Amino acid sequence: MQNLYFFRHGETNLNKEGRFQGQSNNPPLNTKGVKQADKLGHTFLQIPLEIIYTSPLRRAIQTAYTVAESTKAEVKIEPRLIEGNFGVVEGMLKSDIKQRYPESYAKWRDFNDMDFAFSDGESKAEILNRLQNFLKELKSMPYHHIGISTHSAVIRCFMISLGIYIDKIPNAQIMHVIYENEKFIYIETD
Repeated sequence: MQNLYFFRHGETNLNKEGRFQGQSNNPPLNTKGVKQADKLGHTFLQIPLEIIYTSPLRRAIQTAYTVAESTKAEVKIEPRLIEGNFGVVEGMLKSDIKQRYPESYAKWRDFNDMDFAFSDGESKAEILNRLQNFLKELKSMPYHHIGISTHSAVIRCFMISLGIYIDKIPNAQIMHVIYENEKFIYIETD
């Protein structure tokens, strides 16, 4: 059995402003985000993390290393955990996207439409596919408690694949998933 602890990075100024960060925006955590990462580290003191895999983006790396300071877990960068590529809307305010591209925004937020992608971006299916390729490799690893520092679109796409529909994943939120008997099972956390 493997315990996978997906956690979203701490807040950045672009999160605070309500922007789609995507892959091309690579800001550090802001003051609140640093505090959120510290709190995550304290939460993980109760969980014997053996390793933390992280997206290559600064906000996820910074969160992963802050958690690792508390847990003493090894950190490895995993490119397949990178945030989705949102194409033409990267860096835009969500309110502007809703106004300028209302149909596209609605399709992006539609949990049943995994094939939609913003122009020049990745679809939810593509995000999920690269994550699932990583998880296939992870299944054969000898770890039992694994941290995964990543982004909201990556976590949301994975949850959709488990039949769980979460509209908003807060910064520094933990999603606990168990892999056992060839199945992923979401464990609801407080």
